[in-house]
Amino acid sequence: MGAKTVLTNDAKQVVSSDGIILTGIGTYQSGMTNFMQRHLIGPIRRAVEQGVPLLGIGLDMELLFDYSTEGGLIPGLGLIKGRVPEIPSTPQLPVVGWNMNRLENPVSRFN
Repeated sequence: MGAKTVLTNDAKQVVSSDGIILTGIGTYQSGMTNFMQRHLIGPIRRAVEQGVPLLGIGLDMELLFDYSTEGGLIPGLGLIKGRVPEIPSTPQLPVVGWNMNRLENPVSRFN
């Protein structure tokens, strides 16, 4: 697509970006702790206030909300009004993964 990308935790680069993509896995608490330790909460908020497009993927999509109840009441970035509820642990949760896929066409550009 021709886009120039930079992997950074530098506040000045975050604020001056043409766009921001946040991706993450883990707990809500660990995600927000990582942003706090890297002093990125303010720069992310400032960038969005200045009109920089932001895309959150996975955990980082959840961090855009006001707070989560996952493991307590954990504040988020506050860019989207609302809360992210904790998913209760139950044995009924579906297994989502690649374990049931079957190769239909053995000839592929990915071989």
